[in-house]
Amino acid sequence: MLTVVLELPLWMTAKTIAPLYVLCALYGLISPSFISLNPVIIGRHFDTDVMASVMGMTNLFGGLGVLAGNLAQGAIFDKYDKREKFTNTIIFSGVFILVAGIVTFAMRVHVQRQQSDRRFFQRI
Repeated sequence: MLTVVLELPLWMTAKTIAPLYVLCALYGLISPSFISLNPVIIGRHFDTDVMASVMGMTNLFGGLGVLAGNLAQGAIFDKYDKREKFTNTIIFSGVFILVAGIVTFAMRVHVQRQQSDRRFFQRI
């Protein structure tokens, strides 16, 4: 979520190179945590006998998302931004990062509820 809060205002309003440097530095500090959480989540919530399969499936779908996202952004840049500005490309990127953040947050709430329910039933 913090990535979206940084990306949209800094990138959309950038008239010089300085805000883009700030964006790159802050984005570089924040976004790697999102990428590195995948193996940690899988290791915590799946048994070792299925861990390799689950990791492979998440990488498969992540790879498809990267492939489709890059192609879509190129098409948006060509067709709607007319290769002059990045406004629609920035909005596309921001919306999908926001959706990923919402899905991640919803997954976190779901996992916390499941853990809470397990603790409750273990006490009974």
